[in-house]
Amino acid sequence: MNKKYRGVNQLNFPPEAVWIGSSHPFDLHEAYLCFRSPTTWQLERKPDQAKLFITADSRYKLWTNGQFVGRGPGRSYPQHQCVDCLDLTAHLQAGANTLAVQVYQPGYSHFAYVHRGVAGLLAHLVCDDQTTLVTALTWRTRRAPSFADLVPRVSIYGSGVEERDLRLADDWITPNYDDSNWAIPRLVAPVGGYPWLELRLRAVPLLVERELPMTLLETRLLISSPASRRPLRVVSSSDAHSALRQGWFSAVPAPQLAPDETGWIKVNLAAGESAYWLFDLGRDYTCQGWADVKGAGGEEQLAMSYQEKIHHGKLVIS
Repeated sequence: MNKKYRGVNQLNFPPEAVWIGSSHPFDLHEAYLCFRSPTTWQLERKPDQAKLFITADSRYKLWTNGQFVGRGPGRSYPQHQCVDCLDLTAHLQAGANTLAVQVYQPGYSHFAYVHRGVAGLLAHLVCDDQTTLVTALTWRTRRAPSFADLVPRVSIYGSGVEERDLRLADDWITPNYDDSNWAIPRLVAPVGGYPWLELRLRAVPLLVERELPMTLLETRLLISSPASRRPLRVVSSSDAHSALRQGWFSAVPAPQLAPDETGWIKVNLAAGESAYWLFDLGRDYTCQGWADVKGAGGEEQLAMSYQEKIHHGKLVIS
């Protein structure tokens, strides 16, 4: 047995499973790729146990029948690609089912991932000990139209910023979405092919994602002068970290803005004005933040930063 295939055989990926990618071989720079399972895929009954073995280069998000399931894979070198095993038992049903996967590929290496100039998705689903679905050319793919590809990198530790035009977003993760005009994916590599020579099952636990309550500590406003309606101080920087720091220390402390009965924090801002909120998570977490903005006009900017230092009750932004 060739040593480089040993990890593949341990995970029992069937030979018909292949790495699939964008229909265009050069979709590699800040590429958000969408994949959907075949519309003809059917299950005769709801399985008693369903396990999905899935990996992607470099990151994926998975929805099953429109419900978010998880993200991954664990960090790894391509030559020892990490594979996640996800329990889909509660998400599948008899009849038609839809797996929707978003794969992100920045197109360059950084401190979190190493890239070899390729992007791909590999998966196979085992229902009651029988392989029922694999990634193949029967899937459909497209590049997500709402994500911009010309975005700057803000750190050597990760990838670029995320810039989206939500007017171009649609409900492609839902089961009844019509993907008939999508492209046939490109066969990037067979199981065990370069650069993913060996597949290894994830060694660390899967992420457990949950929403946490946040305590609002402070509100600040950077507003215009009522007389001139001009900004009190212009905050301008091409660096996202510097702009946030300048804005926070330039802003004026304001009364706390509490959510209304529907949960929205409402603030009326004119062009060039900014509002800042400082929340406490209660402890250090590995986390992500998100916000729903109601009534956006399309030119707003939202910046989120994670800070750990408080000195004499004051926030320290390095």
